[in-house]
Amino acid sequence: MAEFNNTKDLLKAMQAQIDKNMQDHMLNVIKIIETDVIESVVYDSYDPKEYERRRANGGLSDPDNIICIPMGSGLYRYVNTTKAKDYDVDLVNIIESNYPENAEYYDSNGTNQPYGNERAFQQITVNELQKDFVNIFKGGMPK
Repeated sequence: MAEFNNTKDLLKAMQAQIDKNMQDHMLNVIKIIETDVIESVVYDSYDPKEYERRRANGGLSDPDNIICIPMGSGLYRYVNTTKAKDYDVDLVNIIESNYPENAEYYDSNGTNQPYGNERAFQQITVNELQKDFVNIFKGGMPK
């Protein structure tokens, strides 16, 4: 066990552990929860007729598309960076808002109508994390 000569060194070591936890453990937990939520909220909402979903192969549920961005001061932002296939458009915005700019590229059923419902998977992911955040966070910290 490490020993510290002053509070400043102790706080510095603690912040380093928190940063590692937020960038490793918490990111992995978020990837698991978000991909599960995407499956139930987004993919289970309808079967597309005009395109094939990429899923975990470069699609919305690809864990490699979910990243952690350090914002400074111990704050982190977790972002799903998935782009729409063949277009430089943020797929998350299309799915979350239901009526985004360029929605015509993503007609769900061949009717040139919007998808029919917003699929707010990000807020549902946050809600799931909040249910047991303290224990999830503690799970990534050294004992």
